[in-house]
Amino acid sequence: MAVDNVLSFFVSSPNTSPSLNLAMVELKILISLIVSNFSFSFSPNYKHSTAFGLVIETENGVNLLVKKL
Repeated sequence: MAVDNVLSFFVSSPNTSPSLNLAMVELKILISLIVSNFSFSFSPNYKHSTAFGLVIETENGVNLLVKKL
């Protein structure tokens, strides 16, 4: 049995949709646990500067302070 692409775990087909759904549920649970157990705020040193391109984003990234609740 030949495998065309080893990295094609989540291809849209009836055989792999349960694994894709499980992965999405796991990610949602992980993100909800992180958001509910930590507090996020901007760093006092954060300076907003916008970089315009295909996507509008911050030029130097966003500095966040993370505190455990």
